[in-house]
Amino acid sequence: MILLANGQVIKSDINPKDFSFVVLGDRTGDAQQDIFAQIIARIELLNPDLVVNVGDLIEGYTQDIETLNAQWDEIFANLGELKNKFFFTPGNHDAIDSISLKIYLSRIGYDKSYYSFSVGKNHFIVLDNSRQEKVDQPDWTQVKWLNMELSKYPKSDNIFCFIHRSFWRNGYLLNQSDTFHKLFVKYGVDYVFSGHDHFYCQQKWDGITYTQIGPSGSRFKVYFNEAYGAFQNFALVSVKNNKVQIKVITPDGKELDADCVTLDEIKELQNIEKAISITPVGLTPIDSISVTVNNIFDMPFNTSLTWSINNDNWEIQPLSKPIAVPAKSSITEKFYCKVKGKSIYPLPKIQLSYPYANYKKTFNFDKRMPIKLISNCYKAKSKITIDGKIMEKAWQNIEPLDVFGSSDGDIPETDPVEIYFAYDKSNLYIAGKITDYEPNKISASVSERDDDKIYQDDNINIILQPKIATDTYYQFFINPKGAVLDRVCYFDGKTSKRDKKWNSEINVKTDISTGEIFYGWTFEVALPLKQFDIIEPKTDWGFNLVRYQARNDKVSIYSVPFEHNPKTFATLQFSEK
Repeated sequence: MILLANGQVIKSDINPKDFSFVVLGDRTGDAQQDIFAQIIARIELLNPDLVVNVGDLIEGYTQDIETLNAQWDEIFANLGELKNKFFFTPGNHDAIDSISLKIYLSRIGYDKSYYSFSVGKNHFIVLDNSRQEKVDQPDWTQVKWLNMELSKYPKSDNIFCFIHRSFWRNGYLLNQSDTFHKLFVKYGVDYVFSGHDHFYCQQKWDGITYTQIGPSGSRFKVYFNEAYGAFQNFALVSVKNNKVQIKVITPDGKELDADCVTLDEIKELQNIEKAISITPVGLTPIDSISVTVNNIFDMPFNTSLTWSINNDNWEIQPLSKPIAVPAKSSITEKFYCKVKGKSIYPLPKIQLSYPYANYKKTFNFDKRMPIKLISNCYKAKSKITIDGKIMEKAWQNIEPLDVFGSSDGDIPETDPVEIYFAYDKSNLYIAGKITDYEPNKISASVSERDDDKIYQDDNINIILQPKIATDTYYQFFINPKGAVLDRVCYFDGKTSKRDKKWNSEINVKTDISTGEIFYGWTFEVALPLKQFDIIEPKTDWGFNLVRYQARNDKVSIYSVPFEHNPKTFATLQFSEK
């Protein structure tokens, strides 16, 4: 048996009537090397005839040739003997530009990034959309090649295609025109494998079985719930007498059916989550919270609304309520909650079970209580000098905001944060003590304004919405050197447009301290009110605060969750007292 890949001839004894191959998912970005190594070891035990990946083996995103080659050295060391039967598909991390593409081709030994090969009458097509940004912007030279290539196989046993970005989901869910899909249908492609979005799903569409392989060592980035396909995996494909069977395999060897998560089911789960609404709690001493469950299906179901509390400062009555939800109807239940202390994190969770997939599966809904925080901004009683030290008398009688949570509403995983607000007739003043118990590890590489790399530094992200009646808000990223990235944002009801060309008249100073009293960095900010078309603040503002600590890659958030949606912001009330 001879396999052809871009002119290469590989001798093999594969039986075209009885063989298997593995489809490997994304290793990057943010590779978890232990998981990838576990998956490689699992594949070696299975001993497939071939291994085909769907892209993103290296971290990439650099034009440093030495770094790229070092990353490929690591990959080939990881693959071991598997490299002798490995077929590569380029991902955006592997070949994002001409430099990384050239290195990619030289290291894998191919002439082109897209190619084909055959095992008997089973044909394999590897495509390259690593640098394609939108579904309707394919490489037309490659499209012409694909059209010619597929026309050669009118009597194939099976046609398998491999591609990195899963644009087919846009075509299926959003009815966007997908040139590749049209060719797949025209020429009877049987199976398409893709990756990129780090969650597993399968969908049969127009006679084609599409399978998006989940992460094979990469992070989760779109979904984080296993029901949505957020689990580490790879696929084992067995071909016997022209029949194809796909199994999804986890790093520990657990086998799952290929349709364990379908794209239709993910859409159904999204609709279920939208069907459950919870009123935000205002954190007054005693408040009520209403939970509404809509039944989007034609059959009734029974469930229980149950609160999970892991914080002694919360009390909720009752803790659980059984409910019966009629078909195509809704049930609303009210609970009473009491906050007994200052620390609100971790936030309580509401939990319930909801049937889906024609009542064959159960979705375990689990969501943190939404909150609506209200904080005070007091008029400065004396002059504030912006020097980054927070030593002025005006700050001394202001209680800082120091209760922060993790991104999912749990206890924070960063060192403590204290933020102070004050104002006068000309400026809004903000100061902060950003504790870091290892100040020698504080990251502050950026010194220029509006440098995107500030996101990778330690930073405080201040979000301000001066006029709640509008959906315009502002962000100010400040690092320990006092570098600033500021931008104006516009929320259109679904997404947020962010314009960093906008520059504020911000005055900011910072100070890094390794003294006995304080470890970390401090900042002081003065923002002229006139730039927001405000003479003196009389009405409430929306706001939020996000601290990023680079050395542990964690954030702490004042009002969880932080979303680019003004409806989720906390409220800043101005007072002269």
